Amino acid sequence: MLQNTYMVKKNYLLPIILGGHLLILILTSFTAWPEMLAWPYLIMKGWLPYKDIAIAHTPFLLFDLLLVYKVFGAGPMQIQIYSWIITLLTDLVIYFVVSRLHNKKVALWTLLLFVPLNIFYEGNGLWFDHLLGPLVLLSYYFIKKEKFLTAGLMWGLAFMTKQTAVWFLPGVVYLFWGKDLLFKLKEYACGFLIPITITFVVFQLLGILPNFLYWAFQFGVYTLPRAMGQIDYPSIRQIIVSLAPIAIMIPVLIAERRKYIALILLGVLGIMGANPRWELFHFQPGLPFIAIVGGLVLSGEIKLKGYLRGFFLLFAIGIIVLSFRSIRTSFMKEDRFLESAVISTANKINEATKPGDKIFVLNSWDSLYALSDRMPSVRPLIPQLEWYYTDKIDDYVSAKLLENLPDIVVMQPYTKTGLSSFKPEALTGTIFRYYSTDKIIDNNFWILKPYR
Repeated sequence: MLQNTYMVKKNYLLPIILGGHLLILILTSFTAWPEMLAWPYLIMKGWLPYKDIAIAHTPFLLFDLLLVYKVFGAGPMQIQIYSWIITLLTDLVIYFVVSRLHNKKVALWTLLLFVPLNIFYEGNGLWFDHLLGPLVLLSYYFIKKEKFLTAGLMWGLAFMTKQTAVWFLPGVVYLFWGKDLLFKLKEYACGFLIPITITFVVFQLLGILPNFLYWAFQFGVYTLPRAMGQIDYPSIRQIIVSLAPIAIMIPVLIAERRKYIALILLGVLGIMGANPRWELFHFQPGLPFIAIVGGLVLSGEIKLKGYLRGFFLLFAIGIIVLSFRSIRTSFMKEDRFLESAVISTANKINEATKPGDKIFVLNSWDSLYALSDRMPSVRPLIPQLEWYYTDKIDDYVSAKLLENLPDIVVMQPYTKTGLSSFKPEALTGTIFRYYSTDKIIDNNFWILKPYR
């Protein structure tokens, strides 16, 4: 009787956890990175990725979003719902993997720890990192089940989502180490080559393979991480706050390192994408593995004693406190990059133009193209950031602008410091020569029209 009651409680806990996670996401500020709206929108309109749009990442997430926008349109609600579905699917993948490799009790404790970790590390948003965690966790699961081809396929999808999936490979080699190492790696390699080969063949047929190799690898892997402005190392305080939740693995490393070193290693490797640009959402790929380590302790699967148990509980409480602080600071706040001023500006663009008119966004969010359903006047679209805009690019974009002057220019004022302080001289010189201010929205966005 008691056993049946316990099982019923466990069956109810999963939907309660999922519902609670979703409710938190709905009630807190969402981060709609502009590229997640702009890039799939332009591809949907016939622009070719990497040739017509400078993209420094591999394309799987963008193509996934493209399908969503094709069916439901591109807009704030669509990107939010898609992101929340990804988060809930991540929850379900964690529950499935842990319950199969351990048991349902461990799976529920893992989820109860993953939710606050996800919240603290900016899980309420959409970027390439948010999809890496569940894909690599599935790869780990299939390795444990000795289905190496499928495991490789999952890692291949992760790599085609973001190049930082390579950080996980030392953990994969460790899992394979020992008997039949070469056979396992061969099967794994055959799996991950499937999505990579398909992508290369399709891009070759589209005539954009050289563009893809340049932007995603030569630029994205070698130039971008070393570029001035892209490098953003944290302060001592940021390091302590950011790494404190991850320290939950240290007591397990001390007490049970031989048995659980693979999980700990994957958790550490999963956060390496935060280097060199230290932002919390870059920790997302490692969170499922960190949560599993914690779930094993909370469920009693790993028994810590003495000071190790005390340290673990202290770190666990720290995760909950940091999560509540994140909820409090973002509770019922405007969504980032979708603030009322941004939406109002998109509406003003609609009023000032007709369908088919071309616009140009200067020093502001490229998502305004998608939000206003207006196309850029300059093709290709290159982010107006210092590491993209060499003098050669500045002159090129300025010349293309003159070939097809936009009906309006939308801009935000340049600042003295930060990313928005970079001012392409040739481009801004051309715009200010031909355009003047027509409207100012919320003292933040300017709409410029041609001189009459």
